[in-house]
Amino acid sequence: AAVVAGARSCTAIGEWATAHGAALLAAAGLTTKVPSESAIRRLFARLDADLVDRVIGAWLFTRTRVVGRRRVIARGCQMVCVR
Repeated sequence: AAVVAGARSCTAIGEWATAHGAALLAAAGLTTKVPSESAIRRLFARLDADLVDRVIGAWLFTRTRVVGRRRVIARGCQMVCVR
């Protein structure tokens, strides 16, 4: 969610998690604390980047629709063209 919201670094993702993570955890009924930037960095170091890219790309594709003859995805109040 942080990356889709515009976070482009581990620091930015950590800042996003600090700002929004507690509310998301509470909404999901979870009581664990928000992960730190260093925990997020360690997690990313262990992930298969190609697999994560495919999974997130496939999920994002399910959120697209065709408008006119273009495939778009809504981002906030904006429509973004998907190529």
